[in-house]
Parts: sequence; structure tokens; C-alpha cells
Amino acid sequence: MGLRKLSWSLGIVLAVLLAGAALPSGPAHAQFTGDPEPEPGPEPGPEPSPEPSPSPSPSPSPTPSPAPSPTPSSEAEARAAESGTEASATANTRITNRRLIALVNRRTSSMLLTGQPAVPFVRREDLASGPLTGLSGGEGTESWALGRLGLWADGAGTVSGGFRRPDKFWAGQYSVMVGADVRVPDDILAGASLGYEHVDVDFNTNRDRTVHYTFATVYGAALLTDTLSVDGLASYGVGANTTREPAGSVLGTGEYDYLSHRVIAATSLSYNTMVGERVTVFGNGGITYSHEAFEGYDTASGIAVETSDAFLGQLHLEGELGYVFEYGAESRLQPFLTTRLEYDYITSIGGERFGALVGGGLRAQISPAFSVEASGRTEVARTESTSTSFALTSRFQF
Repeated sequence: MGLRKLSWSLGIVLAVLLAGAALPSGPAHAQFTGDPEPEPGPEPGPEPSPEPSPSPSPSPSPTPSPAPSPTPSSEAEARAAESGTEASATANTRITNRRLIALVNRRTSSMLLTGQPAVPFVRREDLASGPLTGLSGGEGTESWALGRLGLWADGAGTVSGGFRRPDKFWAGQYSVMVGADVRVPDDILAGASLGYEHVDVDFNTNRDRTVHYTFATVYGAALLTDTLSVDGLASYGVGANTTREPAGSVLGTGEYDYLSHRVIAATSLSYNTMVGERVTVFGNGGITYSHEAFEGYDTASGIAVETSDAFLGQLHLEGELGYVFEYGAESRLQPFLTTRLEYDYITSIGGERFGALVGGGLRAQISPAFSVEASGRTEVARTESTSTSFALTSRFQF
């Protein structure tokens, strides 16, 4: 009986020990049947603030594409464009100089009482027949204008070419001018004119240049003797230039506009007489200076074109021989031949300096107050350039 109780006691103790061994490790609990207390965790801190969401970065603004870098070929082409503009402008100015000088010479010679080469055809013996009309009228007129005031209009056209490499070109130009002058007193002439000139130049590189000139001229003359006179002129013009680059040009295809400013000054001494009853003789010698300055422009290739100023100074000698035919009481015809020698004492483009021209024309005195002149001439001495010009001038003299 005692052994049975002992075995029961040992069984209970063993069961308790086995149950304790099965419990989780940790602090002792008051009751084995309750829920275990949670282990203490770290002290709660402040709630972390949410990280701000990154704002979208602004998209970069587009940057302009840089201009193409200049290349040796584009630099060389820009220099060729500058050289061509200067060469063609010099040729154009040479032609304009000749025309302005011729016009002033004609107006001056109208004061010479020997009457030639400009109309009206007044001879010394005509002075005794009574008051004259035209700029040779002199004293005995009814007002300040009669016999003193003259109006004129002139149109001229020229085809020219330049054959120097690399500036070969062909050009065409025409001009129109209107003017008026007055004698104050009888042996002094003062006048002014306005003109327009259009120039088209085609280069052998397929580049072309167009210019529209607007210009004003003042001129004056004085009689030294009955056959000798001195005259002078000054002219200023603004040119609206357009250079066109052909397709595929390394300078960039397109049109480029720029201005130029041209100044011309000239003075000359003229001799005018008649030999016998019909033959007229005219001689003229003088000096001319011109200067044209160009504004620059930027091409699409990023190259700046800066044309150098064009300078031209000339000495000239000119002669004319004519013959007078009379028809009717007051009308006359005068065919004439001309020759001109010139020397470029200043030229910004270099090259040959000596030139010569020959030509001729016809003057017609329709009435004592109205006359017309048609003329032409061509270059014969220069090998690096050529020009052929035609002109038509009308005059009305009160």
C-alpha cells in the first residue's frame, strides 16, 4: 500500500516536472493558464514626417544651334564676293563719271557764243540780228528766265564687262536724270539735277548683284573767254545693293541687302570753236575723283562680308569734231565724232590704268528752244574691261 502511494506521488511529481519543462523560457507567471504579457519594446518616438516628393525639374529651354563654323572654302568665297563687288562698282562708277562730265560739258558749251558742240547753234554774226532764245540769249530779254533758264532730261544705257580673274562679270546699267540751270550773270552757269541709276551684274561664279542708286548733282561753269570755259560738279548717291548667292554656295543660298554711299567730284577746262561756217571743234581736259563706301553683311554660313571702299581717280582728254547742216529757218543737224583718252591715277582694284573710247552721235535743233542729242561710244584700249554706252538727251531752253 505504501509503495502504491509512493508510485502515485512520484508520478505526480514527474508530470509536474514534464509540464514545467514544456513552458517557454522567460519571467515567471502567476498562472500558467493566462496569456503572457508582451515584452516591453522601445519607447515610442515622434512620428517621422513624410519625405517630400521630389518636384519635377523644369525642362531645359532649347538652345539655338550655333552658326556653322567658318571653313577655308567659305572664307575664300567671302573674299571673292568682296573683290567682285569692288571691281564691278569701280567699273560702274567709271561709266557714271563719263556721263556726268559729258552732260556738264554740254551745258557749259551752250554758253559759248561760238555755238558748238551744244545746241542751240549760235554764231557770232547771229548776235547782231536781235535778242536770242536759249542760254546764249544774254541781254535784251523780257524777264530773268528768258534766255537764262534751261531744263533738260537725259537717259543712258551701258553694257560692260570685266575680265580679271576671279572677278569676271558682265553688267548692264541704265540711268535717267533731270536737271535745270540758270545763267547768273551771263557768263556764269549754276545748275542741279536728280538721277536714278539701275545696275545688274552677273559674275562667272553665278553670283549676281543689283544696285539701285538715287543721286543728286550740283554743277557750275564760268566763261573765261568767248571760246574757253571752266566747269565743276559734285555728286552724292545712295545705292541699295542686293547680292544673291546661288544654290549650293558655301556662303549660304539667299539674298543679302546692304547700302553703299558714292561721292563724285570733277572739274575740267573746255575749248569750243567753229572752223569756217560748218565745222565745229570741241576739246576738254580735266580730273575726276570718286569714292564709294559699302556697308557689310553676314551670310548664312556665319561669314561676314566687308567690301573695301572703291576709289577711282581719273585724268581725261576728250575731243569732238562736228559738221552743221541747216534745214529750214531755225533747224539744224550736227553729226559728230568723239574720242576720249583717260588715265586712272588712283584705282583701288589695281590692273591697267590707260583707257580710250571712240564714238559719235547726232544733234538736232528742232526749234530755237528745243533740241535732242543721241550718242554712243565704246572702249577700245582696255584689255581687262569693256563698255559700250548709248545716250539720249533732250533740252528745253527758255
